[in-house]
Amino acid sequence: MAVRIEKIIATVLDEAHRRQVEEVMDVFSEGPEGLYKRPPY
Repeated sequence: MAVRIEKIIATVLDEAHRRQVEEVMDVFSEGPEGLYKRPPY
């Protein structure tokens, strides 16, 4: 059972994007305070 490298990369990128969106939405849901109390990346 061979898995193409493109499928693996697409899956990893999709998961990374999902996590990034979730983190940003968490910050936005905290309101303006959430934007200013977090250190920049």
